[in-house]
Amino acid sequence: MVIFLAMACEVWIPHWAEAQSSLSFPVRLDSYTINDGLSESAVSAVTEDKYGEMCIGTEKGLDVFDGYDFQHFSNAAFQKINAAKLSNLSEVMQISKAGSGMLFIRTSANSFLFNPSDRSFVVLDSLYDSFPATNIGNIFCSLRTSEGNDWMGINNGILIADTSKETFPGMPHFQRILLNDSAGIIALKEDDRHRVWGVTTQNNILVFDAIKYRLLFKLKPGVFGLKNNDKGPMIVCAGKNDLWVGTSNGVWHFDGMKDHLPVFHQINLNYEGTNYSNIWVNCLLQDDQGYLWIGTQTNGIFLFKEFPGGQMVGNIIKTPFYPHSLNSNVILCLTEDSRHRIWIGTENGLNKYDPYAQKFTLYDRDLTDPVKELSTVFSIVGTDSLHIMAVSNGQPVLINTLSRELNITSIFPAGNNIIPGFIPYVLIHREKF
Repeated sequence: MVIFLAMACEVWIPHWAEAQSSLSFPVRLDSYTINDGLSESAVSAVTEDKYGEMCIGTEKGLDVFDGYDFQHFSNAAFQKINAAKLSNLSEVMQISKAGSGMLFIRTSANSFLFNPSDRSFVVLDSLYDSFPATNIGNIFCSLRTSEGNDWMGINNGILIADTSKETFPGMPHFQRILLNDSAGIIALKEDDRHRVWGVTTQNNILVFDAIKYRLLFKLKPGVFGLKNNDKGPMIVCAGKNDLWVGTSNGVWHFDGMKDHLPVFHQINLNYEGTNYSNIWVNCLLQDDQGYLWIGTQTNGIFLFKEFPGGQMVGNIIKTPFYPHSLNSNVILCLTEDSRHRIWIGTENGLNKYDPYAQKFTLYDRDLTDPVKELSTVFSIVGTDSLHIMAVSNGQPVLINTLSRELNITSIFPAGNNIIPGFIPYVLIHREKF
């Protein structure tokens, strides 16, 4: 049960359970900084764990946010929790979901598995070095495919934990894909056709068959208007029947195969007279509503809708004097949680966009009996998912949020009207986030 409280003389009650079908500008964002408990300003990675808590990567380690407080896991803090030596739990660069509710964490020096249940860590690099496939080196990224197998990008290829086979009882069979050019795989994504897209340390993209474990084709930077020695990120985003590649030269949409070759076109980020060029893309996300969120190095976030053609929705940027603005135009990471909220990591902290908090419903009269009106509301108490209890002009009123029917209740003794200014309430549960 969630409790709503109101003390101002307002005649409407906010109802948070209605989703908005489209974004409206300016976009309202919540902001979390070091003043709220973040360990460090720049947020490089953020992912939701199986308990609905947000795991946040910064230069100082791992933060776990439960909606109330931030719990920090740094070098010194971790050594007190576990005897294992994790001297390099800092500079978190990537967080992704692994099997059994575990999270894969990559830092500048090591890779770990984090168990949210008991807050324990396992050093992946040393763990997999003990398996028959030796000389793995650093594990750069991890992907749990739709087949239930774990793909890990390593120094010179890919290590696959095939759960359909066992090397030893209870231990998956490990298969290794070596690359001829000794390139490391630093990012992995799966599309809706069981293809795994891997980004290499040489800025190439390799596309594999996720079932047969074979290389399908290789894409060089020139496909995306880049030179082979161009610096910058190469990000693959797989959405609903769509796939995009983000580069230091904008965003490219995968149009499909023609004559056994992949075809891409560049998305035009200019709108309403703007003239952007060479936009550096740091991260991509397609949300539950079909919007493509494009996080950039200097231009905030671009929003697109209606693919494959694409329609520009707008540009979210830091706005002076607007308290719910982005806290920085340098966007480092994007993720969507199970409640369809968008979490945005920037160089100045963490932003959250809640699509359900963008719309208000007015309850000012009984739709079944227009004579019944709701005037000054002194307090609001939520009773269940269908009803809201309000105190209006000294009378407790029960509101049916579905039928909009207003009923004077009798929960207080007869004749004991509530004096305006005295607001009885009971706080039963504080809503997270």
